[in-house]
Amino acid sequence: MAGPPQRFAVEKRDLPLKKSVVRHSLYYSLFYLIAFLSNFYFNSIYPQQMGINPPNWNTFGGSWKFLTQINHDVQTWYHLFALGVQAYFMISFYEISQKKKKKSHGKVPYSNSLLYFQDRWFFLSATLSTIVGILFWGIFFIDRELILPKAAEKVYPPTLNLWQHGVVAILSWSEIGLVPRTSTSPTLDLLIVVLFAAFYIVFTTVAYLKLGQWQYPFLNQLGTTGFLAFYVFAVVLALASNVLVRFLCQSLFQRKVTRLNKKFAAVSQ
Repeated sequence: MAGPPQRFAVEKRDLPLKKSVVRHSLYYSLFYLIAFLSNFYFNSIYPQQMGINPPNWNTFGGSWKFLTQINHDVQTWYHLFALGVQAYFMISFYEISQKKKKKSHGKVPYSNSLLYFQDRWFFLSATLSTIVGILFWGIFFIDRELILPKAAEKVYPPTLNLWQHGVVAILSWSEIGLVPRTSTSPTLDLLIVVLFAAFYIVFTTVAYLKLGQWQYPFLNQLGTTGFLAFYVFAVVLALASNVLVRFLCQSLFQRKVTRLNKKFAAVSQ
């Protein structure tokens, strides 16, 4: 029977010592706290302060007709969940130390399951951030009227635009290499992306049938063939982005493991 999923580290000695684990958990917690608070501000508080309420947010599907808003929501609550996981780990480490358990015997309950779920969520959110950034700015620089007309700035200010289509992706990508990920088959992560894409396509198609128009101006200019071609391209781009993010996570963390092994070797000589 196969054991629980392991991090990208190959051997147990590749993992940091207990004090180092706690220190890293503090670093991760600070990052997640900053990311959550900033994303939450621009997702919930800033729109209220600025009176942002685009008319198409009040129709069927609300703001979730836009992949940008879904991505922002996914990112915001991912960072809160990740912060909670790190807080749980630090509390568990403290309880273990108080009980004076040996390092080899002290185990954090449910740690593998929590990290496994967090990693699946991260790969999805990083994939969404990547395709949102590529598709939005790619179309924007070709002709902004196709994706975000100039007139829309009255109800969707540039500050929110830059945050949702820029900073959200930067926060997501900055986490690559920062936190080690669960080493599993990529099949599940790719399946999650496909299922999410299917949900979004069906959801926005239903919204189109009810409202008589698509959520993005350029989609209204495409025929059936163009619409299908665009979504096929978007799904392929999402799958490629997922594979790229996974590769970068594994590659960057493996470099850390290599450096750590060299330090152990130097100390043991």
